[in-house]
Amino acid sequence: MKALSIPVLRDHGIRVNVINDNINDHWSPFGTGDLIERASRAAEVFSMVDEISLSNALGLITKGVIPLDCEGNQVWPKVGDKANILFVKAESSAHLIGRICRERVVLFKGTFVSGEFK
Repeated sequence: MKALSIPVLRDHGIRVNVINDNINDHWSPFGTGDLIERASRAAEVFSMVDEISLSNALGLITKGVIPLDCEGNQVWPKVGDKANILFVKAESSAHLIGRICRERVVLFKGTFVSGEFK
């Protein structure tokens, strides 16, 4: 079975999210349940290989929230946004998706809940 093309769906205004229904993926034997890994795989499968496409692939796992719009303007974070942040050791969101950077620290509702800064 072939998957529908994420870029084509987006071009037609359809919002696409990549999710897991469980840490043990019952649909596929591949992967670890890591959503960044999932976004990276989606980018690979659908040839999202340029910097803008890779950066936008982050939106597949963040309900469409990405740091920069297609013109390079900062759209996140903004004053008043929830303090739910993933800090990563990456040069950009494109680097995070393309290389699946593993060093991560999670801030949820303003509290550090996972990882540590080194």
